[in-house]
This record gives sequence, C-alpha cells and structure tokens, in this order.
Amino acid sequence: ARTTRENQGNDYSLVKLGSRKRLQMVGNEAWIARIKVWIERDFPNFSTTGYEITSPDTIDYNCIAWAAEDNERWWWPDSQNIDYWPAGVPREVTINAFFYASLSNYRL
Repeated sequence: ARTTRENQGNDYSLVKLGSRKRLQMVGNEAWIARIKVWIERDFPNFSTTGYEITSPDTIDYNCIAWAAEDNERWWWPDSQNIDYWPAGVPREVTINAFFYASLSNYRL
C-alpha cells in the first residue's frame, strides 16, 4: 500500500471548504499559480467559489482516500486499474465520481 495519511484529524486540504478562516499557505508562488491553472482547467467552476490552496501537494497524502476515511489504500480513478477505486463508481476524473467515491465507505 502507498503511504497513508499520517496526520489524521488535521485541517489540511487542497481547497478551502466552509467559512472558517485558515492560515494562508506560505510557499512557492510560481507553484501555486501553476497548480491553480490545472485545477481551474479540470474544475472550471472552482474559479467562481473563492477557493484557496492551503497546503502543497504531496505523495504522502491522498485526499480522496482521506475523505472516505481510508488510511490503507491509495485511491485514484486511473484507467489502468492500478489504484483502488470503489466498485460501481465511474473511473473518471470528475466531481461526481469523486463525490460518490468519497461516500462509498459510509453505511446508512
């Protein structure tokens, strides 16, 4: 298994969710600008939400697995079926696929 979320319970995330004030990430402005271009290309509606990048990307943290409370597997909808992805959720990089994947570990 890939490296899992080590800081369970922390407040790190790729985008700001909710209205709580967060500290601004200090880092490489060129990196932040490049990442924002990729995010807004793939998720164009984010540019209208006032999102902010609050932590750098890392190979140690998988936000999709974290959202589903899975600390053991690396989640990604890769077309080669290498990484874990929940059965019944389309293997595609879309908001809907990520949303349904994040709910897949929850039981009603």
